[in-house]
Amino acid sequence: MGGLSNSQLGATITVGILGALTVWIIPGFVKLAAQHAGLDVHQMGYVASADIDAMAVSIGITTFLLSRFRWPMLAMWGTGLIALGSLGSAAAHDYVSLVLTRLVVGCGEGICVGVAFAALGRARLPSRAFAIYMVSGACISAAILASLPSLQNGIGTGGVFVGAALLAGLVTLGIRWFPNITPDAPVQGGPTVPRIAWPVAMMSLTGVLLYFFAQGAVWSYFGRIAELHHVDPAAVSRALAAGTLAGIGGSSLAGALPPRLARGGPVACSAIVSISSFLMLMRELDTALVVVCAVMIVAAWNFAQPLLSALCSAADPQGRVVCAMGCVQTVGFGLGPAAAALLFDGRRFAPIIWMSSATLFAGVAILLVAFRVMKGEQRDDRISLA
Repeated sequence: MGGLSNSQLGATITVGILGALTVWIIPGFVKLAAQHAGLDVHQMGYVASADIDAMAVSIGITTFLLSRFRWPMLAMWGTGLIALGSLGSAAAHDYVSLVLTRLVVGCGEGICVGVAFAALGRARLPSRAFAIYMVSGACISAAILASLPSLQNGIGTGGVFVGAALLAGLVTLGIRWFPNITPDAPVQGGPTVPRIAWPVAMMSLTGVLLYFFAQGAVWSYFGRIAELHHVDPAAVSRALAAGTLAGIGGSSLAGALPPRLARGGPVACSAIVSISSFLMLMRELDTALVVVCAVMIVAAWNFAQPLLSALCSAADPQGRVVCAMGCVQTVGFGLGPAAAALLFDGRRFAPIIWMSSATLFAGVAILLVAFRVMKGEQRDDRISLA
């Protein structure tokens, strides 16, 4: 990977996967938490929200910590909080205690994701590094989701949380290979004091926020939309599984793109696929069309994410912007369902579709400008070095 050795890349990916694991296995986690503490439907959502919201805030704070502390130390803080919070979750058997312990876990997850994103941005080909991270995470989370019922039957819900703490401990052992980047260390081949390309950074983060806002709004109501069309729940489950596989394919395709093509054009193509799939949901749905829509939606956003991560990495070689991207996309993906809930009256979902399509179009338009400005700045840098 050029900027990172294989061992550094492996350590970075494991730290990032540990941080994002709850988000990837959220359906299984919600069910696990409910059984562990006897939660009702509303409490299940609040526990998951506490974890993810704490993660988003923590990623944002980590953006400012990157220039003040050694990155392996930050990674150790993150894994330590995850281990501590997971052990607390194992001992928590009521709603309030579980929320408090998941807040601790969420803080650790945010630090892990933030510092991992910053380190992946140091790779010679960030889009490929992020693609490897996403494919690896999707495969591991799918395996965990498949084995979770057996684990619960074998060691109990508390045992699963203890296992999460042990997993955090194992990842901590691998931090010895995490990129040993110190505060304000110069970037190899770059200026002594790295600067943030502020116009690109602001446009990139705004575009990412709108992009994932739109995706979150539609995806959160995907099952409900299919239900209103009287699609069999088992078929919806198969569609979601097919979407997960398509997401792996989308990330893999993004990682396989040559660097000269990993720019605005493919992101625009992902937007076309996403908006087309949104509009297809307004047709009369059957089982096959539900599967097609799920595949298109998840493949498109997983294809775009490594490319957007590479854009944010280029805006700041120190990794602060791509770390902030992790916060922004999490917030956007969470705000989308909230906005959709305000528009959904229980029968008509067309307002959600049109709102999401317009938001996604606006976000990608901003991102295309950011790609163009970044290309111009890189050309100017090459001229000045010559």
